[in-house]
Amino acid sequence: MAEIEILDLEEGSGETGEISNRCLVGKVLHSKSLSATVITNILAAAWKTRAPFNAVCWNNNIFLFQFEDIEDKATILLDGPWSVMNSLLILKPLVEGLVVSSMDFSKCPIWVQIHGLPVEKMNRSNAITIGRRFGKLLAVEGSAGGLLLYRSFLRVRVEIDVNKALPKGFWLRRKKESDEDLWISYRYEKLPDFCYACGRVGHDNRGCKFVPRNEGMNSGYGPDLRTGRAKKLEILIEEMPHFEDAAGGVDSNEGGGGGGCDALLHSVGLDDARVNEAVVERVSLANPEIKNPTTGAVRTPHRTSPIGVLPVPGVGES
Repeated sequence: MAEIEILDLEEGSGETGEISNRCLVGKVLHSKSLSATVITNILAAAWKTRAPFNAVCWNNNIFLFQFEDIEDKATILLDGPWSVMNSLLILKPLVEGLVVSSMDFSKCPIWVQIHGLPVEKMNRSNAITIGRRFGKLLAVEGSAGGLLLYRSFLRVRVEIDVNKALPKGFWLRRKKESDEDLWISYRYEKLPDFCYACGRVGHDNRGCKFVPRNEGMNSGYGPDLRTGRAKKLEILIEEMPHFEDAAGGVDSNEGGGGGGCDALLHSVGLDDARVNEAVVERVSLANPEIKNPTTGAVRTPHRTSPIGVLPVPGVGES
């Protein structure tokens, strides 16, 4: 039996860090292989960079993007997501020790608009509560105190998992028992084409393997979940802190409540449920005058429903 060699290899002297600072790695979720020329032509028109950039095709629609201007790289990451031929482009920073075959392109940062909230519920605390239900909350638009009435909706930046159905919204518990629950809807900024049958990004209805055709017609998914980038206003963008846990993994946010939305959905057995039965929750949101809400569970919904009721971290019962 032949012995397997173990080698120590040299690194580029002084080049690795400089290249990492100027590069991004991206994958296009497209069914056909795309060339670097096609990618460059499409993205040059969309990105409008101050300096030229270069795209190199690696494999499986994975591309290395090298920028002459570091600020171009930062702007492109901040203004994402981007799409190529109506297919999502997921971008990641190039880091030392990277092994291309082990890169995870299942997560994508995206701005989500939260529509339909009563005025008294439009505050930072509730924006954080809702944002954490996506799993990883990256940023919240708005100041630390008072109501967020710069827009008619709240706005959070989160990470979505493209392998799972997009959350459509949730039912808001009303204060009075006589009032019906209120539907709060999500709209995803710059979301490319996705499947209206199963709610996943990366394919359309014709190529869906997750939901039978007859069930997909009643999924509730449609173009209403997509919207353009919100108009830029002079509003504070608060980035949410993240930290590494004892196992070396990155937790969503401090005080995130046990692993975020994915953990909550899994705990009631909904993560693999049909689209029309999952991704819909009932939550209770804090009013701005509540200084230190306590952790509690949402009470039984006013109306009977097969949809599970999930606990909301950091928010007490109404």
